[in-house]
Amino acid sequence: MSINCSFVKTKEEIETAFKSASSADFFQQERISLFWTVDEEVARRVLPPHVTPWMPFGAPIMTAYIAYFGRPQFLYPYTEGALFMLAECEGHKGVYCFAMPLDGNDQAMDVGREFYGYPKKQGYVKFERRGDKIHG
Repeated sequence: MSINCSFVKTKEEIETAFKSASSADFFQQERISLFWTVDEEVARRVLPPHVTPWMPFGAPIMTAYIAYFGRPQFLYPYTEGALFMLAECEGHKGVYCFAMPLDGNDQAMDVGREFYGYPKKQGYVKFERRGDKIHG
């Protein structure tokens, strides 16, 4: 039996991971999320050849977040960021993840990357709240 060690997971591998996983609650979470549109030509250029922008509002939509997970279930605290584009592949609509750096927890990187195929890598990611201002 071979083991798939790439970021790309088959439908069966993802279904098996979700069936075998128990709850994945992230308590004490602080997060800021952003949404914006980009030029369609740029979107098509940065996506892989078999993936196209999904444009439910007429333009490609990007989304990003920076989050501090203070008490994730089964993991140590960590900070994470991610960059996505709404995308479509072979009729399936969802998001394409360009990057997902995290700071402070190898376990979170390993679980997200090896079980779910996210492109998680160690990086410098900070989330800070001072009064009514948030810095990420």
